[in-house]
Parts: sequence; structure tokens; C-alpha cells
Amino acid sequence: MTVAQLEHALASRVGVEQAIGVLAERHRLRPREAFDLLRGAARSRGQRVAEIAQDVVASATNPLLRLPEELARKLPAPRPRGRSLRRARHAQQAN
Repeated sequence: MTVAQLEHALASRVGVEQAIGVLAERHRLRPREAFDLLRGAARSRGQRVAEIAQDVVASATNPLLRLPEELARKLPAPRPRGRSLRRARHAQQAN
């Protein structure tokens, strides 16, 4: 391998590791689970892991960047509206 190839391989690996960190934080996963998610998305799209990793890292600073659905941040389900349990108990005690 030439020096240029080694530098490219190192940069690629750094990008993959950063993407693993982003996915692990975003989805509350262990690093291995985040890598498996990343690898699965790459395989299903016929892309290299390093290519998908670049998009994941870019999405950390650009919320408008669209990621594959299996990597996108899942929004929590909305909580039901209404009185909180604490307020409901307080209202019962007041009556």
C-alpha cells in the first residue's frame, strides 16, 4: 500500500467511527449495534459503509440532510394531552 492509500483508509475509518458515535447517541445504541445498523443500511442500498457514514456525520450538523429511513432519528411518540397524574391527584385531594 502506498502512503496515499493508507491515509485514505485511515480517513475512511475515522468517518465510520464518527458515524457510529452519531448513531449510538441518536438511537441510544451500543457501538456494535450502531455499526450493524450502518452496515445494514449500506448493504440494502448497495453502497459502501464509508459513503453512508459521511452522510450520517454530515447530518449531525445539518438537520435538513435526509438519511435512509433506517438511520433517521426516530421522534418519540407524542404524550397524551390532559391533566398530569400529579395534577389529577391534587384535584382529587382538593375535593
